[in-house]
Amino acid sequence: VDEGVKISSINLFGKEEILMYSGITRGLFEVTQLEKAPGLLKYTVKLNDELIKGVEIGASINIDGVCQSVIHINQNEVTFQAIAETLQRTTLN
Repeated sequence: VDEGVKISSINLFGKEEILMYSGITRGLFEVTQLEKAPGLLKYTVKLNDELIKGVEIGASINIDGVCQSVIHINQNEVTFQAIAETLQRTTLN
């Protein structure tokens, strides 16, 4: 659907090892699904095998400089949603 988004960090809540935001891009990943509605953006990103390890619902992943919580996981694809406030104040719009 899109050429991709930059992922800088993945924070896994509830785990002993937490990766903090480093500002270092971990890769460019394909956006496989995109749904727009008034005040809402729901999108799915396909991660590689290394980055998907340990990701669970509620994990915080930095997408193009914006921390987003995982709302759904299907194999290597993770889904996020951004609300109106996030869309107005970030690069996700």
